[in-house]
Amino acid sequence: MIIVGIDPGNTSGWSIWEDGNLRLSGQGKISELVHLVECNCRQIDMLAIESMYPGKGPAGPKSLYTLGKNTGKIMGHLEYLVSKKNLVWEPTPQEWRKEIGIDIRDRNKVAEAAIKYAEQISDEKMEGPRGGKQIDRAMAVCIGYAAIKRFGK
Repeated sequence: MIIVGIDPGNTSGWSIWEDGNLRLSGQGKISELVHLVECNCRQIDMLAIESMYPGKGPAGPKSLYTLGKNTGKIMGHLEYLVSKKNLVWEPTPQEWRKEIGIDIRDRNKVAEAAIKYAEQISDEKMEGPRGGKQIDRAMAVCIGYAAIKRFGK
């Protein structure tokens, strides 16, 4: 079973899971995400992509517009890989965090917790080539893992 976890945004994180094991993950522009998923997946059994949630927080109208636009682009490009019988799960941030036991509200602490959790799951550092933390990648790893916990592999 192939599960793709995505944290959409200007920099999007992605993770590809096969039979419950993390195969690949990364972060980058939408075009990179789409290309890497297309090159590594003939079919997606489950697409887990964080939904646009306009709840309390610092996100303004422009941020929400950009997030919605980017989510639509990703879904549009990958739709053909998700057959009609397969599942698209669009959890809110709170839903996927609850699924894996991250019960934190502070945005910075959520990022720290997601990085720590993703590093434990993947046994890899969530860092870029120059040492910067890859928060979007970590979130995508967590979203994919939350889908596995919720629906099985």
